[in-house]
Amino acid sequence: MNRTKTASPGSKIKNQKFIIWLVALAALVSVLYFALLPLRRDMAENFSAQGDSLLLEKKYLEAIVEYHKAEYLCKGCQAENKIQLANNAQLNFLELESFLREKNSIKDLEQLAAANKVPSSVSEGLETVKKMIEDNEPQLAEIQTELILEMEKDSKETWAYLGLARLQTARIVQMSESNRKTKLLSAKEAFAKAKELDESYELAKQYLKEVEQLLS
Repeated sequence: MNRTKTASPGSKIKNQKFIIWLVALAALVSVLYFALLPLRRDMAENFSAQGDSLLLEKKYLEAIVEYHKAEYLCKGCQAENKIQLANNAQLNFLELESFLREKNSIKDLEQLAAANKVPSSVSEGLETVKKMIEDNEPQLAEIQTELILEMEKDSKETWAYLGLARLQTARIVQMSESNRKTKLLSAKEAFAKAKELDESYELAKQYLKEVEQLLS
């Protein structure tokens, strides 16, 4: 005759104690989680503030690292938006305009305004572009050059300087490898356009070859 085995009183007590221990542990973890939320938010804000400072210095990749730290600590602290902003700004400095206004970065806003001002002539605009490139501000030079092209589409010099600005941006600005390739491809397009306008234009041919080597 089969007999059903029943748990002994001792094993029942052990099981009950184990369940109580698990419940207590879960409660402790929950309490610690909510108790640490303010600390996590404070730390996230500090990382985000460091990211903002680096973004103002155009240290895009370093800023993204700090924003990722903030995102890890606080999912609802807008860090994702800052990461996207830093990525977009690598390719187009105008993306930072609202951020610069929010931070009241007067110097950067003045530089951006100068870069985004329509020049009175192509020659004046190109002088501005040359100075920006010499001052290692190629992203600003890109903005000004694109404005000049709206005035005169068939200027081989302007297309060449747009290529130079983009090439220098790819060389010296912090950016992801995918963004660097995108910038080099856009530089290649500008040099190719300058060469298309004048097949004998040595400057365009020289830099076109250089960009192609960098892309290979």
